Parts: sequence; C-alpha cells; structure tokens
Amino acid sequence: MQMEKNMDSAARKRLSYLFDDGVYTEINSLSMQKDSLSGVVTAYGYVNGSLVYAYSQDKTVNNGAVGLPHAQKISKLYSLAAKTGRPIVGIHDSNGAFIDGTVDSLTAYGDMIGACAAISGVVPQISVIAGTCAGSAAILACSSDFVVMTNDGELFVTPPFDSEKNGMGTAKSAAKAGTASIVCDDDKTAMEKVVELLRLIPENNLSSVPVYEYSDNAVTAGNTLEDIVSMITDADSVTELSAEFGKASYTALATTGGSRVGIVATNKTSDK
Repeated sequence: MQMEKNMDSAARKRLSYLFDDGVYTEINSLSMQKDSLSGVVTAYGYVNGSLVYAYSQDKTVNNGAVGLPHAQKISKLYSLAAKTGRPIVGIHDSNGAFIDGTVDSLTAYGDMIGACAAISGVVPQISVIAGTCAGSAAILACSSDFVVMTNDGELFVTPPFDSEKNGMGTAKSAAKAGTASIVCDDDKTAMEKVVELLRLIPENNLSSVPVYEYSDNAVTAGNTLEDIVSMITDADSVTELSAEFGKASYTALATTGGSRVGIVATNKTSDK
C-alpha cells in the first residue's frame, strides 16, 4: 500500500502560492483511492487575512484521476465553505476519471457538480485551470464565478481533435469565447490573480463590504479608457475581466476610495 505524499508536487506549490505566507492545513490528507492516496489536496488557510478553502488536483498520484474518494474530499470542502460562508478555490489538473469498471467515477462527478451548484450565489467560487480540465470537470470548473487559466491549461468538454489547427481547448480560445475571465503566463501569476480577485469580491452573499487603505492614482491628462478608469480608481487596484471577449466593452473590478467597485464601459478599442 503506497501512502507517500509528494510534498514538492505542483499541486502543493500552487496552494502555497495562494495562501498567505504559503501556509495551509490539509483536510483528509490520508484518504485512499484503491492502493494509493487520492489525487487531490484539499485544504484551508488564509488569503489576505481571511479564511479560504481550496483544492488542488495532484497529477503525481494516479495522474490526478477522479474517483469516489477524490470527489468526496472535494464535496466536503464545498460543504465546509457553505457552512462557514467562506470562498472556495478549485485548481484543476487531471487526466480524467478513475477507470476501474464501475460507475463510481460517474457518481463522483455528479456529487461534485451538485455540491458546486448548491452554493452558487452563496459564496464566491474561483476555478484555476492549471493543466487539463476535460469533460465533466470542465462543467464543474465553468460553474464557478471566475475562471483563471494558465497559458498551458486545457479546457474542453469533448476532445478538441484538431486543436493544433483551430486552437480549441486552449487558454487563448477560452478567453476569446468568454469562458476564461483571466489568462496568465504561469501558476504563480495565476494564483496572484486569484488572491487579487478574492480581495475585490464579497466573502459571501451576506457579508458587509470592507473598506481598504488606498493610495490615489497619479492625475493623468488624456481621454482614453485607461486614463478615465485611472482617474476614478485607487492606485494599482484594477483587475480587468474577460479582456479578449467582446473587445468593444470593458469590465473590471477595482477599489475607489478604498471601497470595492465594478466598472463597465464601452468603446474600449479605438477602432470600434
């Protein structure tokens, strides 16, 4: 029976990038799938000083294959997020279902999607596509409020059989289709964007809106969209969303006078 944990795996590194000072506590760390550990790390810790739950699929264990124990760990995390009113972050990197001749894997995906749907609109959900996210896993990921992808990530429901020619399933394609809210170069940058998003959205549907310390943006002369946004927001507070989708429009989260705001504008580009 193999129970050794890879403490240097990409799954754990991604969690360390997310949580303050890289510190987090695992939940059900010894949950078994057949004769090895289940291929997902579930944890809680603090992000921007506030409690957040997160799971990160681990390809070093059964290629991150999803079976019933794997799904039970993730479903438990959704339940804890609902009970405590805290955000949840899912980091997807798996080659698919655990194939063992049973229907457990189908049940597993159904349980996860059901748990995700049950807390929709109650607590924030952010998905990070850091590797392969296919089939039912893609449905789960896209059910979140925001999808952040790395350039190497793959997101598709059915196999993109001609991906090299048409680019289907890639981060670029997902951004153009409006599926991916943000695309980043690597894991670290993606997790930094998640940290920023968590700072700019409510902790749950009943939470009060906090006020942050802020610095004024430098006054700039100009009438471009960027200039106008800069005039009304705090320094370094703007996070644009869906930049490659519907390029004539502009959406972003930011703070103004230390308070969270959403920004919607049109005529983003000079040629539209």
